[in-house]
Amino acid sequence: MSNLSFIKEEIKNACDIVELIGQFVQLKKVGKNYVGLCPFHSEKKPSFTVNPERQIFHCFGCKKGGDIFKFWMEYHNVSFFEAIKDLAERYNIQIQELSDEESEKREKLFELNEIAGSFFREMLFHPDIGKRAREYLRKRGISKELIHEIGIGYAPDSWDSLYKLFLKKRIDIKLAVEAGLLVQKEGKEEYYDRFRNRIMFPIFDIRGRIVGFGGRTIEEDITPKYLNTPETPIFHKGNLLYGINFSYKSIREEKKVIIVEGYMDWIALKRHGIENGVATLGTALTQNHIRRLKGYAEEAIVIFDSDEAGKKAALRSFPLFANEGMPAKVVILPEGHDPDTFLSQFGKEAFLNLLENSAKPLLDFCLHMQIKNGKIKDEEKSQVLKNFLQSLSFIQDSLTQGIYVSKISQFLSIREDIIWAELQKIKQGKGSDLEEEIKKEKSAKLIGDLQILSLALFHPDAIPRLITSNAKILINDSVIKEIIEAIFQEYKKNRDITPEYIHEILPDEKAKAFLREFLERPFIVYEEEEVEQAILDIERKARKKELLNCLKEKKGDIKGQNELIKILRRGGI
Repeated sequence: MSNLSFIKEEIKNACDIVELIGQFVQLKKVGKNYVGLCPFHSEKKPSFTVNPERQIFHCFGCKKGGDIFKFWMEYHNVSFFEAIKDLAERYNIQIQELSDEESEKREKLFELNEIAGSFFREMLFHPDIGKRAREYLRKRGISKELIHEIGIGYAPDSWDSLYKLFLKKRIDIKLAVEAGLLVQKEGKEEYYDRFRNRIMFPIFDIRGRIVGFGGRTIEEDITPKYLNTPETPIFHKGNLLYGINFSYKSIREEKKVIIVEGYMDWIALKRHGIENGVATLGTALTQNHIRRLKGYAEEAIVIFDSDEAGKKAALRSFPLFANEGMPAKVVILPEGHDPDTFLSQFGKEAFLNLLENSAKPLLDFCLHMQIKNGKIKDEEKSQVLKNFLQSLSFIQDSLTQGIYVSKISQFLSIREDIIWAELQKIKQGKGSDLEEEIKKEKSAKLIGDLQILSLALFHPDAIPRLITSNAKILINDSVIKEIIEAIFQEYKKNRDITPEYIHEILPDEKAKAFLREFLERPFIVYEEEEVEQAILDIERKARKKELLNCLKEKKGDIKGQNELIKILRRGGI
């Protein structure tokens, strides 16, 4: 066994896949397995299955699956070697340094961010350089303890302070540009600091690593007020939520997440002892945000600004929550307030009471915000419906869509068939449903192929006779043939094989997905007393097909054909 294989086995022996995945997906025990909503695609009914016996996961919707390493890679968007290192560290397993080009580069970007974060923190507490920044934070009520806990820093009012530090440390300047920390002057080999004269908020992934920064200016006339790290190999705004690394445990305990719009709002929640909050990074909520959050929470409370932009943001988020099957409520704070000012003026208890008593279901809020002066006029109904149609068209589940159409119909006193007709106009030209394609693919699997696969997987004593009879000749489906060939080849090398081992060595993801699905929901299962007859049937069919193939080859050879026909009849084939 290679060193890498040995390390993998050690990690697998130390890790329980249910415990690991359960940290990121809400799982419920159903029979021998655990199920939950898939973290990799939108769904309302759980199709994501974790099998503790085989230590694999599989989604019957999007077909993603595999072992603990595959889950870690997919969920955290890391390479295989990074997954090995992360899980070894998690389970206290000593390993030699493992790397590949991609993971080495990502690791260097993380290291650069750590160096920058340390520099910004040092500058914040510099007696002179950080004085104004410290005063700003003091006025905002942010304590020194909280500053240290979440790593707040300060980027000096200088064009090259970080650049000079990188030169001093002999850091690859091109890599610092790729990390979004420096900017290269157009057409020149000259560089300057991206962040200048800004309060610096490190942005962490869920594992507590700095993936980027958000900088808030302390000069009110400077724009933009907030400046984020640009998209990099480790920083993707549409996937990241500020504060998630500090909050996810509390979110899981509360089964509820509070979503606010900025760093200072999240910090306001935290400094008032509200631990189950997250903030977007100056962008609208995305499907990926909600998909991640539903792994920890059963409900979201979204706090939008009371201005027109806040109302539009609520309407945009409506289909996202609907598609993920995550209940959401909306709270609009009193005019002129954000979470920071409201908490500072009225305190934690008043804020929580507001969430409890004023939060409205997202659809109800979106409908009622259309009303002016407490009543909707007939001439306004058409425009209100148009405002909703685009959002409704993004809802993928027809049942959910039907429920919302019914509610909107009642609210606007517009017949449902009219709303459906308008929706149909928007939907025209859309492509075929992926789920239908998957169903067609599944229905095309041949019963005979599955019989052979079932015998090979669940009754390994049958494998020698399947090999001898050349049962492979009967298989029509290319995916099943790939699995069977792998089983036969490995059986010849090592008689003690398992389905889990076959899954691991299959090179093709489509074959892996089919094998996982078959192991979880086998279409054909033989009882012990049925196995012998099943093998005899396959042996007979394989022999017949071989002879028929020979018959085709002897086309024009009358004597040879007659001999084969006699053999066919004599053998009862």
